Amino acid sequence: MLNEKLNYIIIIYLIPFFLLIASSPIFSLFWLLVPTAYFLWERNYKNILKIWGFILGVWYFIFTTSLSGTTILIGFENTEVIINYLLNNNVMFENLCFQTVYMLDFLSAKVGFPLYIPAIINIYNKNDK
Repeated sequence: MLNEKLNYIIIIYLIPFFLLIASSPIFSLFWLLVPTAYFLWERNYKNILKIWGFILGVWYFIFTTSLSGTTILIGFENTEVIINYLLNNNVMFENLCFQTVYMLDFLSAKVGFPLYIPAIINIYNKNDK
């Protein structure tokens, strides 16, 4: 019984992680709606927080470390700076970063102000200063 539950939890974590890395953050979030609906039905709110926290945490970590060479300020004319950074530099997870920048730019336009994404890990080259 415990082993079977563990297998389900691992699958619930691995599928959105794979979709986030290989395909699209949107597909990953849409896929998370299925287990979220199930856990809501079962009233297991702890697992909802775990799976959403894991995926959003991984997404944030990948996005901020990929753009660690620049300030992540998205919205209006600031988006162009981030897009140019992505185009001119060799960035891992380029697809994920582009999609995230465009989603955040859309959100910024809706709320009416630029969004600043603080990076916990800021890796930079000392020669760039």
